[in-house]
Amino acid sequence: MPTRVIEVDAGGSLPRQLAPAVRALRAGKIVAFPTETVYGVGVVATDARAVARLRELKSRPEGPFTVHIPSPQWAFRYVREVPVRARTLMQKAWPGPVTILLGVRGGFADASLGGKAVFRRVCRGGVVGLRCPDDATTQELLRRVGRPVVASSANLAGKSPGRSARDVLAQLDGRIDLLLDAGPTRYGRASTIVSFQGEDYEVVRAG
Repeated sequence: MPTRVIEVDAGGSLPRQLAPAVRALRAGKIVAFPTETVYGVGVVATDARAVARLRELKSRPEGPFTVHIPSPQWAFRYVREVPVRARTLMQKAWPGPVTILLGVRGGFADASLGGKAVFRRVCRGGVVGLRCPDDATTQELLRRVGRPVVASSANLAGKSPGRSARDVLAQLDGRIDLLLDAGPTRYGRASTIVSFQGEDYEVVRAG
C-alpha cells in the first residue's frame, strides 16, 4: 500500500494538518517527518510492535534510536541529573542540529513517560540520545503526540538520508505509513552527536 503523503502548508493550521500524523503515531504507525537536517522516521516507544517495525525497516536489531523532543525542557523529563556542560550546550544549541547522549539511571525522571519496558526500548547501556529539532512542524507534532517518540534518519541501511519528501518516497514508499512533506530540509546533513560522561564530553559525530 502506498505511503500516505500530507503536504504541510506553512500558512495553514498546523494542528489541523498534523492531526492524521498524531493519530498515526499513537496507533503504532511509522511516520516520516522533516527536521532542519534530514527527514526522520519515528514511532512511539510505548508501542513494542511499532519499535520492532522501525528496527526491521532500519535493519537495526539492537542499536538505539534517538528520542526526539519538542522543547529543551523535555530533556529533564528523561534525565534527572544533567551535567552543567550539557545544560549549557542545550541552551546554546537547542532547538538545533545536535544530538546529546546522556547517562540515565534506572528509569525516567518523569515516570509518566513509561515503565521499565519503555525505558529498555529507549536506553542502551544506561544512555539515552536526545534531539530537539529546529523545525516548527515536527516540534508541534511531538508536542501533540505527548509520548516518547524514537526516530532515525529516513532511509534504508546503507543509503543516503532523505533531504526531501521525494527522497524519502524513493526509498520508503509503501514501507512507512505516513509522510509529512514540508519541503526540502535546511541543512541536508545529519546532526552532530555529543556524548557526555559527567562533565567530560566527546563529539561522536560532526554534523
